[in-house]
Amino acid sequence: MLKTSVISIFCILIITTVSPVYAVSDWDRAVEVYSESAELKPYRMVIFSETYDGKGNLEKTEEQVYRLSYDSSGETVQQLLRATEDGKDITVKKLRELEKNDGKSRGGPPEGTDTEGMQKHPLDPGIQEDVYAVNTGRSEYRNNQYCTVWEFKIRLNDKYNGIGTVWINKQNGQAVSIEYRIEPLFPFVEEMNIGLEYKTGDSRQWVLDQLKMSGKVNMLIIKRRFEAITSFSDYR
Repeated sequence: MLKTSVISIFCILIITTVSPVYAVSDWDRAVEVYSESAELKPYRMVIFSETYDGKGNLEKTEEQVYRLSYDSSGETVQQLLRATEDGKDITVKKLRELEKNDGKSRGGPPEGTDTEGMQKHPLDPGIQEDVYAVNTGRSEYRNNQYCTVWEFKIRLNDKYNGIGTVWINKQNGQAVSIEYRIEPLFPFVEEMNIGLEYKTGDSRQWVLDQLKMSGKVNMLIIKRRFEAITSFSDYR
């Protein structure tokens, strides 16, 4: 009996020693933070954009201010409050354009582009099977926060992938910044970079602060470079 007990205890000790213990990574923590704050929605949006010609000369600056609301299905409803171009108020003109286009913006990918899945977020817990993430082993300061640096690839749909980097706050697991590009590029697009900047909102939860986009478009004789910053606030 004593021999059996000693053997049993020894086996338990061996199993306990060699069995892997799953450690929660910074990526796992960031995914959890995403799920905890996913219900928060912004009710104000400001878009500031600059367009440059093929020689790099500034052509125009635009700013649009929107009030956001959400219908019963959760779809975003945008109400234009103010629009300016090179500092001149063009709100009435912009409202007419939106009405003519049934409220749809003329921006975004070229017509015919497969946009399914383009809104996927690499930290969304519901689509982690479409994400491959790896810790680079580097730590950096990003927006004055000490972060671990992760690289990722996300399958957006059958044709497009998102490839980029996430900076995750080492202390609280919040994503501080995300930068990525879409591959392959859309037709007539020579360059496209997307950046997401996050902050702790008034509710003390993690929210998207700014969406940054920059790129180059080359359509026959038309060459343009653009930069745009979309800011979100008034989260509830």
